[in-house]
Amino acid sequence: MTSHTRSRIKDAALNSFAEIGYHATSMRRLAEDAEVQASAVYHWYPNKEALLVSIMDDFLGGLNREVLTAVEQFSDPVDRFAAAVRVHVSYHGLNPRIATLAILLECTGVAVWFRPEGDMSLAEIADIHVDIVLGSLNVTPAARPV
Repeated sequence: MTSHTRSRIKDAALNSFAEIGYHATSMRRLAEDAEVQASAVYHWYPNKEALLVSIMDDFLGGLNREVLTAVEQFSDPVDRFAAAVRVHVSYHGLNPRIATLAILLECTGVAVWFRPEGDMSLAEIADIHVDIVLGSLNVTPAARPV
């Protein structure tokens, strides 16, 4: 099995996670979408969590490389920090698929941990998630839907 197969599996996972959410995506669906046997998925990833971690590691590894390259050009701490912020923003701005995935996982992840008998109501948790997601997109309160 080649790294090309591994790449197809990751692409299928990103698409499926964005389309129907992490929790609704099965390993069998990933195999079908990647046009590989289920055994190929398990060859590369023992479970869905390992696949998600691999995707996140790739993304964060790329971000880390870009930030290090940018800050190494400067000696002044303020310039280094400014370069890190600029690269961080640009890197995320050029990865809308990852941003979409993060927002979808933010929204669908509640199904895993929410308990009606918990300290907060579902409506309160929904409001917090709206604030988090809109805040990550730099939406001002005046621009928020009613």
